[in-house]
Amino acid sequence: MNAIICGASLVGWAAFLAALATRAERSLTGKSSFLVSFAPAAALAASVAVARPEEALARGAVLVALAVGAVADARTGYIFDCITLPAAAAGIVIAQVAHDVDSAVGALAIVLPFALFAAASWIGWGDVKAIFSLAIAFGPFESSLALFVACLCGIVYARARGRRSCPSRIPFVPPLATGAFVAFIIARPLRIFIGG
Repeated sequence: MNAIICGASLVGWAAFLAALATRAERSLTGKSSFLVSFAPAAALAASVAVARPEEALARGAVLVALAVGAVADARTGYIFDCITLPAAAAGIVIAQVAHDVDSAVGALAIVLPFALFAAASWIGWGDVKAIFSLAIAFGPFESSLALFVACLCGIVYARARGRRSCPSRIPFVPPLATGAFVAFIIARPLRIFIGG
């Protein structure tokens, strides 16, 4: 796919999700800023489309959703369904079009432990939905790598904030978005390096 068309599509997707997130944030807090959500997601969309346009729609749609969700989570402490559900739907449609059954099965295997964590109230259900979007679009290898990086980022963030026992909530979508971007960049070279 042409990088310009792909980039324009992803920037439009970023604008759509940022508008939804802005509306949800306004109803929750009474204030919001469209540009705060849209600008990083649009920049990410453009860079993904330029870097690897052949993978940009499959993974870029979820990366953009995670970028918008990261801003919402950092600002409000919530990842809104208006972000996670369209991202999950996009991931499912992309997997169906690509006839990628392994991706769907791998997504369930990756999401199940996090669903158990959410049932035990250790993480939020919004985080589980975001992880599902990531797992369905990225597949088992890349999403596992993204989650590993996200957990490392979460630990670094908690240590930097002085939260050794995690007595208060730590937003997980910003580290998850970071992990997804890192996985997008290094998964292909890493596969070649390990011979897979």
